[in-house]
Amino acid sequence: MGAGRITSFFSTLIAGLEKQKAALLVIVGGLTDGRKVILALEPGYRESTDGWSGVLRDLKGRGMNCPRLVIGDGNLGIWGALANVYPEAVEQRCWNHKMVNVLDKRPKKVQPQA
Repeated sequence: MGAGRITSFFSTLIAGLEKQKAALLVIVGGLTDGRKVILALEPGYRESTDGWSGVLRDLKGRGMNCPRLVIGDGNLGIWGALANVYPEAVEQRCWNHKMVNVLDKRPKKVQPQA
């Protein structure tokens, strides 16, 4: 995994099971040579802190050091899990998610200009 430098990107995909509130928790690591690798792909319960904590504890148990930077959407579960498992990790909000959320607050007719 490069020189042990891993940037972890967290994204969550709802699995289409709204009544069960199921989610697919995905962790992708960015290596120092630019490659991306899937580090974890686990079923979870609606992006919860407990679900994300379990995924991160599993990675830590398999020898993953603290990521240098964690980029994620606005989901609070991942940030709570990081505080539990890798409290020294640097957090950054995904710019794409942030821009989409801001644009969604604008009227549709002005979104192309924004």
